[in-house]
Amino acid sequence: MMSPKQSDHPAEIELEWQMDDIQTPSDQRSDQEEIMALLACAAQGVLDLERPLPGKYQACVVLTDDTVIRKTNERVRGIDSATDVLSFPQCAFAKGTARNNPARLRGLVDPDTGRRHLGDVMISLERAQAQAEEYGHPLRREMAYLLVHGICHLLGYDHLREADKAAMRAMEEAALAQVELTRHDPSQTMNPT
Repeated sequence: MMSPKQSDHPAEIELEWQMDDIQTPSDQRSDQEEIMALLACAAQGVLDLERPLPGKYQACVVLTDDTVIRKTNERVRGIDSATDVLSFPQCAFAKGTARNNPARLRGLVDPDTGRRHLGDVMISLERAQAQAEEYGHPLRREMAYLLVHGICHLLGYDHLREADKAAMRAMEEAALAQVELTRHDPSQTMNPT
């Protein structure tokens, strides 16, 4: 799978990674860079689909465990349970998604990087591993899905109403298809990495 050069994208995203003090099995550490590169391509896919959205963007991705995400979920949302992914958009879009709000996007520029900071995505690696096993697909597919889901939220997508949910799911599936991680691909259940 080849990923296009950044210059091929009207919008570019840079991910800043933060790994909480979580234990990663040694056999998975070697795959970490490959998975992070795949996740970056999946995030880029979301921006490519959210056209027109020119410019440079950034988001912080926090990989953590169930304990930390549960505490965060309780503090922020008042829900005392672990979840797979939480998103913290830098701003809310009054109408539609990021593409419908260019003036709002212009206000997000980080003076240090020159990029528009979309927000933060927190993913429970523990929960992602359990869900990958439950759904019978590789961890990389589950991680990509959770990141794409989070990036969609940062761009203003939601799933509270059925019509919004359908639009968000279509965006998620299209972004995952760009990195060849479709939900219904039988080959995805054959490789457990």
